[in-house]
Amino acid sequence: MATRVPLYGTTAIYTALSNAGSNTSGAIALLGYSINGVEIEEEIYSEEVHGDQNGGHAGPPIEIVQHGEIHRIRMVLSRWDEAVLQVLREYILASGGVNTASGNGVSQSLGAAIPAGTLVFSNFASFRLVLSQPNYTQAFCRSYPICLFNREPKVMNMASGAAQLPRTGWTYKDGNGNMSTAGSGAVASTLGYVPPV
Repeated sequence: MATRVPLYGTTAIYTALSNAGSNTSGAIALLGYSINGVEIEEEIYSEEVHGDQNGGHAGPPIEIVQHGEIHRIRMVLSRWDEAVLQVLREYILASGGVNTASGNGVSQSLGAAIPAGTLVFSNFASFRLVLSQPNYTQAFCRSYPICLFNREPKVMNMASGAAQLPRTGWTYKDGNGNMSTAGSGAVASTLGYVPPV
């Protein structure tokens, strides 16, 4: 196969709620556009197995066991929809495991702390993240069914000039073992939400 210079085009960043008490994703909404693209970091979790054949723990492993992966999606937005961002900021669960950001249950006010003991996967308390590009390929147009935006501190640049919005999404496999779907149908997909087991 011939090499080429990839020009994927502007990445549109979409997000959607996992509807409370439902196994289907909510309708996607455009969050915005980034500066200098979106960075995808794929991390594999693994464990080394040592044996006396190679000197025990003092030597190299005799085998490596892989335990799955997560993806970190880093972006710095220069244009975004404040209403969609508000939903991401109000990530919280009410009593009974209801995702209040979806409009179900008691709404959580901005600035309130997330209570200790809040479960995520089993309560559908995550988002869907879609990265869409006009000149897509199977590798660079992705729909992630389970994404969290609150694993790192939330940072926002407030200045007299144009503001910037750094965001990192942490993505996980769903109960069917899917990290993401890819291709031209990623934006239109109604990928069902299946909590990890």
